[in-house]
Amino acid sequence: RQMCIRDRFLRDDTMSDGNCGVHAFFLSLADFAHRNHAVKATRAWKALSKVKTNIAQLIKHLREVAVQWMRDNADLEVWEGMRFRDLALRMSHLQEPYDDHLKRMLRDKEWVDASVIHALACVFRVDVAIWQAHQEPHVLGHCMLSQASENHNKHQPTLGLLAISQ
Repeated sequence: RQMCIRDRFLRDDTMSDGNCGVHAFFLSLADFAHRNHAVKATRAWKALSKVKTNIAQLIKHLREVAVQWMRDNADLEVWEGMRFRDLALRMSHLQEPYDDHLKRMLRDKEWVDASVIHALACVFRVDVAIWQAHQEPHVLGHCMLSQASENHNKHQPTLGLLAISQ
């Protein structure tokens, strides 16, 4: 955490209306893209760049991209015996069917859980270090895909590490 504060990776200027996780991801990704131009070459960044600069549209777009990845990769084995859908439901604070979870993650001002941040990180080929008050920090994202499947994104290395503090 101290390294991230020193290197100004942590964001404290995020929205506080339930969109903070997605907004923090976007701000960190935008900062990172200025330092690592390989991010700007990704299909995901190019699609994001076409979205108007209205923050509400950016948040909506990012939620849609994350949920689409979650739908497409629901049965991805994250580790032996654990599919992504099962992990996402364990991360959720509600007991609900997976489709209901995805619908909820699409809603504006709905707090996202780590499964959404993981999905965004995978889409943008980055890893995300998350610090939350009273919890152990953890890393999510693209690096976990190579552990989950030798063939999944085999030719697409991780572009770097984003840091988010909530």
